[in-house]
Amino acid sequence: MREKSTLSIIKTYTLIFLIVISTWFGFLFLLDIIGPDEYISPYHAREPVIYLYPQETTQINVSLSIKNGEVTISEPEYNDGWSVLVNPNGSIEGGYDYLFYEAKITFLENPSEGWCIEFNSLETWMDEYLIELGLNNNEKNDFKKFWLNFLPEANYYEIKLLSKEYLDENWRLYIEPLPDVLIRNIFVFKSLQNPIVLESPSITVPIRTGFTIIEWGGIILT
Repeated sequence: MREKSTLSIIKTYTLIFLIVISTWFGFLFLLDIIGPDEYISPYHAREPVIYLYPQETTQINVSLSIKNGEVTISEPEYNDGWSVLVNPNGSIEGGYDYLFYEAKITFLENPSEGWCIEFNSLETWMDEYLIELGLNNNEKNDFKKFWLNFLPEANYYEIKLLSKEYLDENWRLYIEPLPDVLIRNIFVFKSLQNPIVLESPSITVPIRTGFTIIEWGGIILT
């Protein structure tokens, strides 16, 4: 009877050991796939807006390809994309200034570069860097109006900019006719209790000339 009890205990501990080992190697395998600089989880892209500036009044088709994600809210209605008549000043038939949408994103990169900004200095940072990132004053003010009111109060914010490579691979924007200039600024915001040191990214923005498309938006990490 004692031998059976001992054998049962050995089997139980062996099973537990195998479960622990398999879980550990499974974690290492997943980490190797996604890498330490990437996230996999549902994220909500807030307030991406797309400004269209054709050189003459033009019918423009715009669509998004979001890998493992989807558009959740839009104005005007997205359906399978937008087809809109746009004037050179950016005004869209129907009384819109831009195309608005929100989206569910399941895969997100975590860039190593960025900025750490004190909460009370966010507006100053936006005034300086949004222009440097290619926005004009009107677009910058739209950005500030939304994000300064939407970001929860915190001591600091880590701000990172999603790369062109990530956007092209996972969050692609299709436009017909093709624009001469496409500037996309999608930020990742993360509240911080204490400041951290980050290397600022090198910013290279094309000159706005010809048919220009501007997009900005953001994601808050919790």
